[in-house]
Amino acid sequence: MLNNLKYMAKHSGIYMIGNVSSKLIGLILLPLYTSMIRISDYGFYSLFDVSIQFCQGFLHFGLPNALFRWMNLEVDEENKKAVFFTAYTFTALIVFLMMLPLYLFSGFLAGGIFSNPGMSIYFKLSAVIITLSVLNMIPLFTLRVREKSLYYVVVAVLKFALQLLVTVLMIVRFEKGIQGIFWGQLAGELLAFCLMLPFVMTQISFRFMPGTLKEMIRFGFPLSFSGLASRVLNIGDRYVLGFLTTLEMVGAYDIGYRIANAVDIIFIRSFNNAYQQMIWKHVRADNIRRIIRKFLNYFLFVFLWIILAVSVFSYDLVNLMTVTYDEYLAASVIIPTILLALVIRGMGFIFKQTLQMASRTAVIATITITSAVLNIGLNFLMIPWWGMQGAAMATLLSFLVSSGISAWLSEKYFETRYEWLNMGKLFLSAALIYLSIHCLPDLSLVSDILAKLILLSLFPLILYLLRFYEFREIETLKNMLKKQSRKGM
Repeated sequence: MLNNLKYMAKHSGIYMIGNVSSKLIGLILLPLYTSMIRISDYGFYSLFDVSIQFCQGFLHFGLPNALFRWMNLEVDEENKKAVFFTAYTFTALIVFLMMLPLYLFSGFLAGGIFSNPGMSIYFKLSAVIITLSVLNMIPLFTLRVREKSLYYVVVAVLKFALQLLVTVLMIVRFEKGIQGIFWGQLAGELLAFCLMLPFVMTQISFRFMPGTLKEMIRFGFPLSFSGLASRVLNIGDRYVLGFLTTLEMVGAYDIGYRIANAVDIIFIRSFNNAYQQMIWKHVRADNIRRIIRKFLNYFLFVFLWIILAVSVFSYDLVNLMTVTYDEYLAASVIIPTILLALVIRGMGFIFKQTLQMASRTAVIATITITSAVLNIGLNFLMIPWWGMQGAAMATLLSFLVSSGISAWLSEKYFETRYEWLNMGKLFLSAALIYLSIHCLPDLSLVSDILAKLILLSLFPLILYLLRFYEFREIETLKNMLKKQSRKGM
């Protein structure tokens, strides 16, 4: 178990660098966006960005996830390369067939939707971005399967650097507004494609495997629907907000979601990326169910502590990152709710990985699609009453339903008995600290920060008093501390 933890720590840290580099550019540039782009224009960009993410989540047919299964279970190296070639060429064919009409008929779509054919540039840029990003998914997943984490990070960091440079130049120097964000994304995806091309060539065996492709699609296609439904759960609320409210509210909500999503990108997804590879490597281990249970506990311990810290300083974060328009400050109210929803979703990822190991991908798709439909209904019900907070609550409730059903079915199909009592202790401890912080009286800035930090530091102590830790975990920690103290001497 300790070796698995070291593996997770190493690869989570590496993938964290990659995720931060590739995903957080929107957060890093928030001060620029909020000083040079009106909130209504940012809301317009948010709706286009949501549409791009929907396409990215569906057009790969679930083949990147299928690669994890086939390349980890396949022994022969030439067969692994043939599997890669089959998945990559099929993905390229599908995405070209789907995106070519969007590019060619962009003027017609712009005229029909916006009554302005000049808006066709946004459709053209979106088509190219989607094509490149979907093509890049197969080699990116393969880098993880091959455990080439350094290559993965180099691609992500260089992509980030170019995307950042192009975005800033297009917005500041050429005054392109939100169009500059699209040009930055396109430049980053194109560079990633070129950087991974040599790796792609080393992974190819020019042998198409139609039988294997059929099996991979049968495994992965339900996950593509699941991915599409996950996009509805994560970002579909922007459409409902845009329909029921204003672009200004869409823009403010998107800002708050992006700040909360930074925790997901930096920490939760990095953990999930490393966990996915680690758990498939140990799928045949005798103690696989204990590994799953304990990692779920560690996941909640770490990430509930992190979201507590971010939640109590959420207003200060928004105030720091939005420097011009006061309308953006409203984004802070949704951050704690979204953070909790993202942790619940992270739990759901672990449950669904267990269902994948039981070959129940159709079940995963059904759960996610049902939760997505629920999410849409809750958004229409709650947004008219509570606005942005209603959308955030709809997201939280939908993730609770999705993760709850996934946990129940993973226990049923994989016979995993989760430690529900310990998970309850984790949530109880986090709730006690959060409520205590909100009951603090008005203090000076320094005193307020110190009081919050002291209360946050009590989280592991409360868990100790609640007898959360196992004896062997305490002994392992003591031994590790002794070794470190000896090294220090």
